[in-house]
Amino acid sequence: MIDPKQRRSRARGCLLAGAVGDALGAPVEFDALAAIRSRFGPAGVTDLVPSPYGPAGLVTDDTQMTLFTAEALLDTDPPALDDRLHAAYQRWLVTQEQPAPPDGAVGLAAQPWLYAVRAPGNACLSGIRAAQRGTVTTPVNAGSKGCGTVMRSAPFGLSARLPTPEAVAEAAITGACLTHGHPTARLAAAAFAVIVRHLVDGRGLAESVSAAIELVSGHPGHEETTAALSRAVAAADGPATPERLHQLGEGWVAEEALAMSVYAALTHPGPDQLRTALLFAVNHDGDSDSTGAITGNLLGALHGEAAVPADWAARVEGRDTVLDLADRLVEPEPRVITLTVQPSDPEAVRRADRLSRVRGLLLGLALGDALTRPHQPHPTVLLGTSTTQLACFTVEGLIRGHVRAAHRGIGPGSGVVWNAYRRWAQIQGIPVTEPIGLDGWLHRVPSLHERRGNAPAMVAALTATTAPHPEPAPTTSRGHHALTRTLPLACADVADFWTEEVVVTTHGHPDAVRSALVGVTLARAATSARSVADALAALSDPLLDGVLDADRPLHDLAPDHKAWSALRGGAALAATCADPSAIADTLHRARHLPAPDAVGPVAGPSSARARGGGAARRVARAAGARLADGHPRPRPRQPARGRAWRARVPAGGRSALVGPLSRVVSDGAPASASACATARTRGRARRTS
Repeated sequence: MIDPKQRRSRARGCLLAGAVGDALGAPVEFDALAAIRSRFGPAGVTDLVPSPYGPAGLVTDDTQMTLFTAEALLDTDPPALDDRLHAAYQRWLVTQEQPAPPDGAVGLAAQPWLYAVRAPGNACLSGIRAAQRGTVTTPVNAGSKGCGTVMRSAPFGLSARLPTPEAVAEAAITGACLTHGHPTARLAAAAFAVIVRHLVDGRGLAESVSAAIELVSGHPGHEETTAALSRAVAAADGPATPERLHQLGEGWVAEEALAMSVYAALTHPGPDQLRTALLFAVNHDGDSDSTGAITGNLLGALHGEAAVPADWAARVEGRDTVLDLADRLVEPEPRVITLTVQPSDPEAVRRADRLSRVRGLLLGLALGDALTRPHQPHPTVLLGTSTTQLACFTVEGLIRGHVRAAHRGIGPGSGVVWNAYRRWAQIQGIPVTEPIGLDGWLHRVPSLHERRGNAPAMVAALTATTAPHPEPAPTTSRGHHALTRTLPLACADVADFWTEEVVVTTHGHPDAVRSALVGVTLARAATSARSVADALAALSDPLLDGVLDADRPLHDLAPDHKAWSALRGGAALAATCADPSAIADTLHRARHLPAPDAVGPVAGPSSARARGGGAARRVARAAGARLADGHPRPRPRQPARGRAWRARVPAGGRSALVGPLSRVVSDGAPASASACATARTRGRARRTS
């Protein structure tokens, strides 16, 4: 029988190492191993690094849901476990839909750091929202067996209130059924929780896995789970290699995530190998944060808190909360929990809401671009066009301008954006008049090197001159890129003349300039409006006349690829989007217009901005695809072939768009020198290759 101190250490190690593994995998979730090595070197990720969500050490929905599972197990009201779990997951859902704790929130729901959208699984969200609660006999999301059930189930194995492995398994099954209906989803969660229980009881890892296989074999539908665990055990009878790990899967579904994590743990069993095991578990194609978290849970439960690398443990988000819950879970008689009511901070709510809307604009632009492109060459990754690429470089120029203003006292002139476009042209292989130095982080993103759509006015301007404001303007184009590439300027409080200067670097027609000015103003207005329709109603500009007329055909509003046409069509579409769940349908409606690829990138930012970044991420999930920085199976860069540019690269790069800019827009004004420098450094760290 293991003594209470050892049990407490193992519980702490389980949850703490799980959070560390989650934070290690967050920056490379969705990335292929080749892309990871390209960014971080041959060894891949070797330390906590910044992720698309912010600085190094931030956790994802995996750790969030794990903590809410623990809170449910510590509660006593209501008496039924399924009621407590459902209530706890509903509290977690609030953290994904609101920017800060509501007045009167208690427990975990009162902790502001948990109010962060970190790529939650669609089944977890829809299952908790479902009108009918999921059970074994009345499943919700009947076909789903995502790893969301496994990654949150370690607390079942730690709870002193579940006296036997059988009780642990039944509790994990109950929790899994609330969101996932496939037998494998619940039985993989049960097997994982049972392994954790045996580990904190003092049994060895291989012995614990065998016991879990034996237990779940008595349940109908166990075959995928037990077969996956058996393959992991067999694969561990040899050296640990990325190839063997890949043979077990990518970790998106429950049995694969569990098998990959068991394999990583079995091949790195020593207490001094936990660091190596976690790095091995996150450097692969697939769901890196989940496999990192599950591997951490297993080895932390085996070796205890002392085995968790101290440098990582000190930097992981929510460390104190994680350890406090671990301590209470293993107490035979849980302490009475004193819950402190956290009054909401209006300023924190405002800043969080603005940040969410900024992310919504940028992700919405990429989604609108990808969902309205004529052909999608890959079934599981949304591939965009040069529209998103150019938006990325507008963001880079905007950041550089604010850095220059903060450090040197020089106004953020439009020339920095022009130079950003010149860097885009160089990595595209477009012959610019005078090459410019390739620094910063975007030129290191492989997806931005691929040519994937026509931008003739941009190319003509960039090959004609090196000056940002030539007289006369290099083109008289009225094309939609004048609008779509400048929309990110709405993220910061730049003057109209600055927007105008950015436009005329490549598009000299007055219609193009006017459309961009109105488009940026509309996107910025959506920051404080309840809806795009409200923002439109507050604006009075002839370009927007008739946009709110429900009887006006969209084809009349958006007949072609001109900037004014894209503005009117995009605004009209966004105004019809009354609910976040309808954003995908709204963007798909643009596909029936004469110029869908011009309208979509305008409708996406406007509708998603008014609803926050979480809505845009849910669109990507609902569309059955994901935004990524690299193709799932990266291919060699293809040379340019005239104007028929190849569309080969995923839309824009979520982290390339969102991460750096989100740190300089919290107040809609130029950021401080330290904030800008930090954003720039984080962007570089994220894109080293």
